[in-house]
Amino acid sequence: MSPDEPPIAACIAVVDDDSSVRKALRRLLTAAGYAVETYSGAAEYVARRSTARVECLVLDVRMPAVTGLDLQRHLVDVPGAPPIVMITGHGNPAVRERALATGAVAVLDKPFSDEMLLAAITRARARRPGAVVIAASSAGEGIPDPAEAGSRDLDDVMRKTPPKR
Repeated sequence: MSPDEPPIAACIAVVDDDSSVRKALRRLLTAAGYAVETYSGAAEYVARRSTARVECLVLDVRMPAVTGLDLQRHLVDVPGAPPIVMITGHGNPAVRERALATGAVAVLDKPFSDEMLLAAITRARARRPGAVVIAASSAGEGIPDPAEAGSRDLDDVMRKTPPKR
C-alpha cells in the first residue's frame, strides 16, 4: 500500500430483518470508520457473505425463518467465521446465556447506546486470530466489556471502567 492510499477499513456485517435498524447501524458504523455490509436475514448473509473480509458480525436474535441463534450455530463450524455481537429487542436470559455459551462476544438489548455497540465490536474484532485492534480510547484501555456488564446501562458499565491516565 502506498502512503497515498487510505487504510482498508475493517468490515462489519449487520444481519437484521428490520430495515430501520440496518440503516441506523450502517450510519453509525460508517461514521465510526468501518466498512459495512447489511443483510436482511440469515439466508441472505449465508448466500452473499464475504467471510474473510468481515471482522465482526452484528446479528439480531429474532428473525423470521432462520434466527440469529440458528445462524450462530451454523457459523461455529465455519473456518474463519467472524466473532458475533448479538442484538435483541426481546431480552430473554435463557437466550442470552445460550448465545454467550455458543461464543457470542456480547448480547445487547435494544435499544443500546452507540458506545456499547462500538465497545462490543472492538472486543469482538480483538478475538480474531492475529488481530491487532487500536480502539478509540488509548489502544483499548478502559473499554467496557458488554458481556461482563450484565446490564445495558452504560453509566453502570462506565463506573466499573478504570479511568484513563
